[in-house]
Amino acid sequence: MYSDHFGNIITSIGRISFDFGELSPWIRSGALGGKISPKASVELVDGSRVLIGKTYSDASHGPHRIAIVGSNGLLEIAAWRSKAGMDPALQPGARLRMVSPA
Repeated sequence: MYSDHFGNIITSIGRISFDFGELSPWIRSGALGGKISPKASVELVDGSRVLIGKTYSDASHGPHRIAIVGSNGLLEIAAWRSKAGMDPALQPGARLRMVSPA
């Protein structure tokens, strides 16, 4: 992971289709490719989960963090009116995973 100049976290989990339909792993991230459940979320190292949305403004309605597909096709995590990169669970090198509801 790294933080862009807006404070959003850009992950290295792989390229994701813009409709969140499929994940294509890259750079030996350890991710498994394939279909993504429409109700999937992103689990952070501290066990918290980030919901998947379509735009940055989707973070304004809930726990104020959102996972989206950025313009480069990579998974980004953003925080509403703050910098996601300030979150201890979102530091460079931290692991995350996409999980489907049970």
